Amino acid sequence: MRPYPTGQEELPREIEIYNYRLSRARRTVECAFGILVSKWRCLKTELQVEPHHVDKLVMTTCLLHNILIDIEGINEGTLQKINSTNTAKDARPTSRGPRCFNRAGRDAYYYDQFKTYFNTAGATDFQDNEIDAYVH
Repeated sequence: MRPYPTGQEELPREIEIYNYRLSRARRTVECAFGILVSKWRCLKTELQVEPHHVDKLVMTTCLLHNILIDIEGINEGTLQKINSTNTAKDARPTSRGPRCFNRAGRDAYYYDQFKTYFNTAGATDFQDNEIDAYVH
C-alpha cells in the first residue's frame, strides 16, 4: 500500500492520520523483517521459490525465530545493530506477480476502508498528538 500523495495543499486530517499510520506500520514491518534477515541467510538474497511459497517461507522463519527466542532468549546486541534503512532496500519484492485489471479501483476502496478505520474504531490515543507534532 502507498500513502496518499502529498502536495503543496494541506491534506484533510483523516488522510494525514492514514499516511501516519501507514508509515508507522511500514517501519515496524521493515524492522521485523530486518531482524529475520539478520538471522536467516536465505532471506538476504532473491528467493528462488515460487511466489505462492514465499509467505510460507517467511512464516516458517518467524516460527523458528520465536522458538529460538524461547530457548535462547533475546540477543539485545543483534537488535541494536539492525538498520531499518537497509532492510527496506532488501525487503523489496523482485516480482509484482499477476496484474489486476481493476487495480486502481480496488486500491481506492482499500485506502478508503483503512482511512475510515484509522479515524474511527481503529483510532489510537497517540495518533493525534503525533500528527500535531510532525505535520503542523
